[in-house]
Amino acid sequence: MILGDITMDSGVFVKWIEAAENWLAPTLKVSSETAAVAVRLGGLFIVLALAWVANFITKGIILRGVRHAVKKTNTKWDDALMERRMFTRLSHLAPAVVIYAAAPIVFAGFETAINTMRLVSTVYMVLVGLFV
Repeated sequence: MILGDITMDSGVFVKWIEAAENWLAPTLKVSSETAAVAVRLGGLFIVLALAWVANFITKGIILRGVRHAVKKTNTKWDDALMERRMFTRLSHLAPAVVIYAAAPIVFAGFETAINTMRLVSTVYMVLVGLFV
């Protein structure tokens, strides 16, 4: 199963996005296309905030736990990985995974935007993988 298929029930999110578009257009007296773009931009900001939260959780909580676990073990290989900052570099994957998984939900109906966000996320993840 590829990562893009892991999204929760995206139908609920798509319905919410459509409802937001339908509410925004008459409320602000803008065209439905403008409302669609505004809702998608709002969704993009939410996804970026979630990516930041994922980064914070990964670096602030999970990485701290990994450091603690590495110090407690008697093996040397995990100490070497920690000294070479491998776990810190791997933590850069968390925000990219959030963006990759959320792109089809936020940009439902905008295939070019979905493909662009997923391509950028994939390239970033590959580059992170290369430098780990």
